[in-house]
Amino acid sequence: MIQDIVCAILITLGALFMGIAGLGLLRMPDLFMRMSCTTKATTLGTGFIMMAVAIRFPELSILTRAMAIIAFTFMT
Repeated sequence: MIQDIVCAILITLGALFMGIAGLGLLRMPDLFMRMSCTTKATTLGTGFIMMAVAIRFPELSILTRAMAIIAFTFMT
């Protein structure tokens, strides 16, 4: 029960950051500002969604894949 609530909160936060990235893509005046705001917000959104996946499916293979996705996304 608490696991579902935490996953819902994390997915909502991830979707919110993805929405902010889309809004930033439309609102920023310059190409470099668009790239900057979208990559930062999208990285956070992806991280939150992958954390929700790791919590929802507590298998080792899924956990390692989700953590690898988070790590590679933050590195790029």
